[in-house]
Amino acid sequence: MSDKNELSVLNELFAGENALTTQTADELRELDAMSTSSSFLQRLQLYSKGKSGPNGTLIEGGHYGVPKSAENIVDLGNSLDLLVIARKAKAIDMSDTDNIIVSNDTKSDEFKRIVDMADNVKDSGCAYGPTYLVYERSTRSFYEFFCGNKSGRYESSKINTFLPVTTAMIEAGVTNETEPRFAKPMTLKSKYTKKGKWEWFSPVAEECLNPIDLPTADQLRSEIERFAKLEVPEVEAVTEPTSKRKR
Repeated sequence: MSDKNELSVLNELFAGENALTTQTADELRELDAMSTSSSFLQRLQLYSKGKSGPNGTLIEGGHYGVPKSAENIVDLGNSLDLLVIARKAKAIDMSDTDNIIVSNDTKSDEFKRIVDMADNVKDSGCAYGPTYLVYERSTRSFYEFFCGNKSGRYESSKINTFLPVTTAMIEAGVTNETEPRFAKPMTLKSKYTKKGKWEWFSPVAEECLNPIDLPTADQLRSEIERFAKLEVPEVEAVTEPTSKRKR
């Protein structure tokens, strides 16, 4: 039997109702999730400048990407559709990449120290701001999106309007809405700015016109629980989308 004919016979063993292995769609999705599961929430990041590797460009400036490793970034383009599920405060000190410090407690001395360093010390390696749990339409995956610089914190006030509205928010008077609701779909784009010798990309939040397939209630519960936990720093430092001097 030729290799071609043998391959054809083997292919038939895994096709149709009489396939040697049969698993339901739910079982296959559960098994796939196990292969990609992690104690860390994947990070969604706006790259203010392009990044290259041994095999060429990893991602262009102004694009959103998901860093898998130093040499592997999933490029999601300069516009993506999201559900903004939850938020919390975050301060991170990356001045020593072997000892990254993260705090989610705004009242702690550590958080206040990082804020002071970020605001007052040039190239401190520190950043702070709201960080969000988001669900991205094209990948159908959950990510963390950190608004840790000035442009991100500025746009976060608009991002907040796409968050779910809870009864507690209504009672606290932190929203003008009067009825609880789920997250509103949001499109996240990037905006290029140049002032003198400085140029940078910043996030821009807009109303989303594309339908987004919703995650399940169980997925939401699991990801919100993971997001709410106090953070343990990732190995790779966050690259902040800050302004850069053009040489």
